[in-house]
Amino acid sequence: MKSFATIARVCAILFTASSVSQTIPEINSDRFISPYNGRSVANVSGVVTARNADGFWVRSTTPDNDRSTSDSIYVFSRNSSVTVGNAVSFSGRYTEYRSSNYVPLNEITNPTNIRVIGNSTAVTPLVIGAGNLLPPTGQFSALDDGDIFGLPNNRSLVTVANPTLEPAEYGMDFMESLLGELVTIKSPVAVAKPNNFGDTWVVGSWPKTGSNDRGGLTMTDGDANPEAILIGTPLDGSSNPDGTKLGDSLEDITGVVYQAFGFYRVLPTTAIQVIGSQEPALPDPIGYSSTGRCSAITLGQYNVENLSPSSAHLPAIAAHIVDYLKTPDVVFLQEIQDDSGETNNGIVSANETLTTLSAAISALSPSTSYAFTEIVPVNNADGGAPGGNIRVAYLYNPSIVALHKPNPGSSTEACAYNGTLNLNPCRIAPLDPAWTASRKPLVAQWDILDGSNSTFYTVNVHFASKGGSSSLHGDPRPPVNGGVENRLAQANLTASFIAEILAEDSEASIITAGDFNEFAFVEPLTQFVEISGLDDIEDVLGVEETERYSYLFDMNCQELDHMYISPKVARGKKELAYEHVHVNTWVSRDDQISDHDPAVARLNLCRPKAGPGGPVRPPPAGGPGGPVRPPGGGAGGPIKPPGSPPKPGPGPGRPDRQETAQRLSYAVSAEFIAITHSATLIAFDYYLPNVPKHLNAYDRDQLPTNMINNLQLHYLSRLEYANELAQQGKLQECLNICFYLRGRPDATLYTRAVINLTLPRVCPIEDHADKLKYPHEALKLAEELQTAERTGEDVMWKRDLRSAKMSTGIETIEEEVQSCRDAQNSGSSGWHKQGVVKKSAAERGWSFGWHKQGMVKKKAVERAKDRMDRDNVRCKLVAEGEGEMSDSSEGSFVL
Repeated sequence: MKSFATIARVCAILFTASSVSQTIPEINSDRFISPYNGRSVANVSGVVTARNADGFWVRSTTPDNDRSTSDSIYVFSRNSSVTVGNAVSFSGRYTEYRSSNYVPLNEITNPTNIRVIGNSTAVTPLVIGAGNLLPPTGQFSALDDGDIFGLPNNRSLVTVANPTLEPAEYGMDFMESLLGELVTIKSPVAVAKPNNFGDTWVVGSWPKTGSNDRGGLTMTDGDANPEAILIGTPLDGSSNPDGTKLGDSLEDITGVVYQAFGFYRVLPTTAIQVIGSQEPALPDPIGYSSTGRCSAITLGQYNVENLSPSSAHLPAIAAHIVDYLKTPDVVFLQEIQDDSGETNNGIVSANETLTTLSAAISALSPSTSYAFTEIVPVNNADGGAPGGNIRVAYLYNPSIVALHKPNPGSSTEACAYNGTLNLNPCRIAPLDPAWTASRKPLVAQWDILDGSNSTFYTVNVHFASKGGSSSLHGDPRPPVNGGVENRLAQANLTASFIAEILAEDSEASIITAGDFNEFAFVEPLTQFVEISGLDDIEDVLGVEETERYSYLFDMNCQELDHMYISPKVARGKKELAYEHVHVNTWVSRDDQISDHDPAVARLNLCRPKAGPGGPVRPPPAGGPGGPVRPPGGGAGGPIKPPGSPPKPGPGPGRPDRQETAQRLSYAVSAEFIAITHSATLIAFDYYLPNVPKHLNAYDRDQLPTNMINNLQLHYLSRLEYANELAQQGKLQECLNICFYLRGRPDATLYTRAVINLTLPRVCPIEDHADKLKYPHEALKLAEELQTAERTGEDVMWKRDLRSAKMSTGIETIEEEVQSCRDAQNSGSSGWHKQGVVKKSAAERGWSFGWHKQGMVKKKAVERAKDRMDRDNVRCKLVAEGEGEMSDSSEGSFVL
């Protein structure tokens, strides 16, 4: 038998006389779409490396040693009789074949003049993971701009942009550069279950990111694991096993690189073989349980996958709740179907479904007798299988918790909050278009029946599905994240409602959980956290990112099921626990009960205790609307001149009064510097020696109440804290405080004036004017302030405003001017620079590129223009002041 080198020499000699010939790497090119596409090619030579019923693969006898061009190609020919090892030559037509809107497959069709010019020894496959054949571990494509889930999606197409391949940098480029090659994957491990066709994702003996303890790859922020490779249909007609599990060890795999159905893949020469599995086969039950008291309440969550009374998997769901979740006090359920399941007969109630599940649980745990609550949806209005009417619902242990003043809403009645829920349970904005064909969140308020008078709120969600998404290997870049616009709107609605509760009661215990159908690091959920003020419980606990998963899809372990908790709950870290119980992701596809893993949290939901000083006392004089008397003075009290030294504070942590006053001054427009600076000086001179700088609701209950002996001080210090949050980019936390400060009935006129004149520059509240009703009241208070100044009324703010202005100093004005220049250079006030133009839930004016899809709302444009106009006015006034505010600006209020 002739050697491969001999065959190569024969081929070279044979085609030297030919006037037209192309090499395989030349035809493939170093791009996704070759310039040869649609053209005839002649005298192509190579060695057959593999074949199937539809054609054969050949490797060039004249490789170009360019890592970005494949030396192999597929030849579509059902009538060819060539065999592996043949050296062949042929002509044909080069085609970029695509059966749908996928990245195409390089192939030669309609081959002619196929000649066997010799035989070779066995062809040696390339070993992925050896030498420079290392799959990239970060990005899929340069066209993703560093974020495969960035918005907007589908900004470009691979087939249009047709970038030059960079196989060392990008996962798709790596696979494209190997199309047609015979390769080997050594020591492969399954990172997912097979799909319905037996296709299985694996990784081999190469560097990996995102590895979890079970052997899979967890999707994390910025990393969707391009190093995984899909193993497709075997070439010999055998079938891959369908019982492969996450983390299973496999025999070495050899096959050819191919592209089909939206993914690059390796077609193995024969079926993959499992040689080992992870132990233990199933996870342990959770290691904690409820005590029945407010300090250790357990909450579970479970997407039970289309559960009806007749579901075969209902007993197994009940067993999971008993054996693995240890019968949590409250269980958030998703995908509860109506009593007739997917029979589309007009039945909508799920009473029988929930009763059957509760009874199955009681049969396994006689001491547990769950009650349940739901709101029946409008028939066929909430998505899912037609007739199934899936919805969210709660199971709860009535010996531990009870609905607070139960008053269920209807399917179309909306939740409202005014110190308590208007309806309990209720749905969030159920008529909003954001919820079209989607489940509406179910809100409930609960009392804990341990005599502690503790209450908490839950929000059970099941956001819009990802249906319509494109492949991570697909043509659109970044890939289409199906339904993301709906989830973004739904997240805004849900978060805004939660923020209303926290604005009124920053110590509220709130838990939001369920199937969000989104990843924590993608915009719907980053916006949700920012707007709601809640924390991801796994962030609070410091759970390793690679161990955060509840669902398997394609090559990734991923987390669609989340739990978010309010700051008060997050502070109870001593009792805090949370775990996804991998009863479904660890087993085979046939053995899984649901496609989601359940989870359980243990939380301290006790009512905050008052400090030893008793309740917060009202202002010492004046009452609502009256002036605040600083300590030691008469009506109005003496005011320290701005230049006076500060009183000593309680310790080294006390901030410098002048520095803090200046920081707050920077946050307001030039017209407000005097009043804000003066107010801050007063607060720091008289009150802050006795109160920590960052006095706010999050840590108020940690202090003796007698340290908070003046509500006006409390409000002013909250304002300073809001300003610092804004400077740190924590705009929604800032906004929550602004909501809280607005309209406080026990604030004096002075305090309300300072608040209203300062908020425009501290918080981006113009986007929330419908809630704050800010402009009208601020204008009214501003006018009252001006009147007091003109009439000489004996109130704090009438004192020598000019000296307060001057105390700000030349340096302050110069820094203000520079901040204006920076804002103008960035094209806006700086909020845009941080990419956080807020979107009102009512307006939902998409400000991050949806203009390409025609979704910019006129209102959003007007708001952005108005902000820029106001910045220009502010900067002009400051610049014209030449180191101090001009007289013409004194007393003017731009609202």
